[in-house]
Amino acid sequence: MGLTDVLPWLGTPFYVGAWTNWDHGAVMGRTITMPNDAARFLQSFMTAFVVLVGLKSWGMVRYLFHQGSSTQEQMDGLHHQRQAIFRASASPKSTLLHVLKLSWKWRHNADGSIRRQLFFTFFSIIYILIWIGLTHATAALFDTKNMVDVLIRPGVCGFTNPSYYPNSTNNANYTTWLANERSIYQSAESMVVSCYSHKLGIDASASDSCGVYGLPTLPTTITQGDVVCPFSNATMCRDGNTGVFHMETGLLNSHYDLYINAPTANRVDYRKFSTCSRVSQDGFVINHPGDGSSDAFDSNANTNYTDFFYTASSSDPTFSAIDHANVLDLDLQPYYFLYNESSYYPNSPNGTNVWQPIPGLVNSEADMHVFAIQNNAYYSGPSTDLLFGTNDTLCSPADGIFCSPEFNVLSCTEQHQFCLPGGLNCTPIRGLWDLFDAQSFDQFNDAQQNTIILIVLAALQAPFGDMLNIYGADALLARSALATASLASSRALPGDQTQREMHNLFLVTLARLQRNIVNRPVVDDQFKDLLVEQHLGQDVVDALSGFCSTQKIAVTGFTATNLLALVLTLLGGVLIVAGSSLLPKVIGLAERKSDKWEAKNEEWEAGELLNLQRVAYETKGEGNWTDLKGIPVTAKGDKFQFLERPGKRKSTMEMHVGETSKDGTKTEYREVRDGA
Repeated sequence: MGLTDVLPWLGTPFYVGAWTNWDHGAVMGRTITMPNDAARFLQSFMTAFVVLVGLKSWGMVRYLFHQGSSTQEQMDGLHHQRQAIFRASASPKSTLLHVLKLSWKWRHNADGSIRRQLFFTFFSIIYILIWIGLTHATAALFDTKNMVDVLIRPGVCGFTNPSYYPNSTNNANYTTWLANERSIYQSAESMVVSCYSHKLGIDASASDSCGVYGLPTLPTTITQGDVVCPFSNATMCRDGNTGVFHMETGLLNSHYDLYINAPTANRVDYRKFSTCSRVSQDGFVINHPGDGSSDAFDSNANTNYTDFFYTASSSDPTFSAIDHANVLDLDLQPYYFLYNESSYYPNSPNGTNVWQPIPGLVNSEADMHVFAIQNNAYYSGPSTDLLFGTNDTLCSPADGIFCSPEFNVLSCTEQHQFCLPGGLNCTPIRGLWDLFDAQSFDQFNDAQQNTIILIVLAALQAPFGDMLNIYGADALLARSALATASLASSRALPGDQTQREMHNLFLVTLARLQRNIVNRPVVDDQFKDLLVEQHLGQDVVDALSGFCSTQKIAVTGFTATNLLALVLTLLGGVLIVAGSSLLPKVIGLAERKSDKWEAKNEEWEAGELLNLQRVAYETKGEGNWTDLKGIPVTAKGDKFQFLERPGKRKSTMEMHVGETSKDGTKTEYREVRDGA
């Protein structure tokens, strides 16, 4: 049996123990996280500990009460009984009940019996209430809300890229990697639907499950119209400025939004921008029948094909598709993205760019992506939307079925910016690789520069092109309007569907960025040979290694405890427990020359429970008792009956007092019982 069999929480993928959650600073942020099962043990212990401390602290209180009330003057029975209660009661509740009983029982036999107990009564009540509150406050030491921040326990750590597989597209491992990437995009899309429903016009009830993803939502805005065309030739924006969609995030803090746990001095702010537009198809899109002369994609002479030419200095199409424009077939795939590695990164390393945009699409300050949506869906009603608009075109007048143009070409730019926390001293707004060429990052310290490298690598794994290539048309919100997932029949779409789609695609890339960073410390072991950092040099490996153990995520099933509060509670409790034992000695040392203290201490010692029992037995003449100042004991073999209940028998006592010696008083008793 291993340790994880006994303590199963040690096998969790999250760190169990003490760490610094920089949300709250270096001191207040010291945190212990543990699974709820383990936390319940600690919480039970702390509750019992606080109760014990409360009882021990009451020991100090009743000692002070006793000493404060002690006097060498002759006092009535009420006073002496109260002193006995202060000496013997173990809890404030017991003290309170006995004091109340005394007040009532002595009301006819002592002056001011109730008034004389008021202070002790109210003090006991207040004390009890305070400690009840402190006991309940112990629970506040343990953060047991649904989602608790934890550190991810690192395993294989890094970003992966399938280009490191030889002959990747024909490699079985590549297929496994691709399936894994697709599942990450599915998770990102699900997170977007759950967490951003209010921005996408989706049923708000979907947001109820947002918390399960353990990541914060990000501030984003989208603007349509009155946006400048992002391409070098403005005529390439098919709908002019009114059809341009600009999306951007607010300032995303590396700590609060990307959950990279770090002190304020090591954090950075990050912003992402994306601008998308339908692209002119005039002269760039050619429809033709297959030539039937080769084994190429367009070889079938009985099929029409559409070729798209958006690649510079090339006679080959950027991508091609079978044309279904005049075919009413509800079994067709309703939506399909056409994308063929058509992304461009200015100033990127040699070999990174497979595609070079035509001059009219070039934007030297942004990363570029071009793709087409093939729409084979049929709608139950008309729509004025840009991408999914039907323009009142009836594909089947007899059935009242509407259709959209089959192909729409779009291009999107992506830009990035880094700033010091608070949006200060920002870099230029550029494409990812262009940032490094245009900006030295001198305003950032080493830790901040390493954070920037981490975010850049995560962003390189989550561009528009990557999403289109791996996740494809499943990212479209329009799919939710289909009659069934396998049929092309759809209800009519609203006039702002394109805006929703653009915003959704932008949000999916952001959610994927977050997932990339969070998933980095726990890469599947089968992909360990694909780590990007290992192929970028030892400097990058060293720069990013520290982030493997600083990645946070919010999860259920865990409890967080503030370490400082826990230590202070334990330390304070230990001091109180120690103080309850040492207080008489400390006061004794302080007043060791005081005759009054000697008398008070004598009364305190005399009222001790075992001492009172000894006196009771000696009064009956039973037991030969020794060690009168400690725990009284009798001679070996001494036996006697238990003390009888008071009031059971009436007796008279004749007492003869013997000589009083230096060792004590010798007393001789003779008891005469009634009825004997």
